[in-house]
Amino acid sequence: MEKEYFAIQCKAFDEKQKKDIWLYVRHMSKGWVPVSDKPEDACRFETVAYAQWASDRLKGETRVIKAPAQAQGRLYVSSK
Repeated sequence: MEKEYFAIQCKAFDEKQKKDIWLYVRHMSKGWVPVSDKPEDACRFETVAYAQWASDRLKGETRVIKAPAQAQGRLYVSSK
């Protein structure tokens, strides 16, 4: 059975579409940042608890989801 990973999405308003969209989050030099709506840009978390911990550090509405199969961002492994 394939291991499940988790990703974080942050709600943002898209000016072009004039509606809310969900952006995948990655870790950048300034911390966790919503970067893209493309699944391949999502970073992955080993556990839902670790993803929730990172999600709690973001402003705005966030959600933890199962990482899409095409997610290629960095894998974060919990040290606990």
